[in-house]
Amino acid sequence: HDEVDGRSHNGDSQTGAAVWTSPDGRSWTRLPDDPAVFGIGGQAANATNWMQAVIAGGPGLVAVGAVGNEATVWASADGVEWVRAFSGREWSWLTDVVVWEGRLYAVGFTGYMDRNQPELDDPYRPIVLASEDGRAWEALPQATVPGQRGVDFGASWPAVQAGLVALTPYEAEIVGVGGPGWFGGSPAVWRSEDGAAWVRTGGR
Repeated sequence: HDEVDGRSHNGDSQTGAAVWTSPDGRSWTRLPDDPAVFGIGGQAANATNWMQAVIAGGPGLVAVGAVGNEATVWASADGVEWVRAFSGREWSWLTDVVVWEGRLYAVGFTGYMDRNQPELDDPYRPIVLASEDGRAWEALPQATVPGQRGVDFGASWPAVQAGLVALTPYEAEIVGVGGPGWFGGSPAVWRSEDGAAWVRTGGR
């Protein structure tokens, strides 16, 4: 079977994460909506529910995205039955997931901006999650000194903000890239030799 992830809409213009399956890549069937797993239902009008990326790994398949503006990881053994494996803080989103050196890594960003109420602003910053099995996930902390375990937000943060949006293994490292989003931000690159210490090497 092939699987595709994404989002669907209800009559109130809210979106929900969605999964389609196919035995041949030509004919596709969408799985039934399940608000408890995929979102929609009783949420704010600006709630984001989507699956942004899916990969073979962990128990079978792992997908990342958000439910109700909270970073979310889903896991499935067969592409049909899905469970939420991780839910993050409010105003956080996951955008990519890869397998590297036998572990899974998911990335995204978190933060909040309100142009009408700037006192509520929460500076945008990258997220890195790590997992051995795709079911239990650890969010890495902020690294405050070079080489420290965690994620380097950049020397100029929070004046210059950026979030991770994509990952790829490259030679003996794993490399993540980020860039401006709807909140603005700056292009940036992160590198890690062990998946534990992430150093920001590009951007300002």
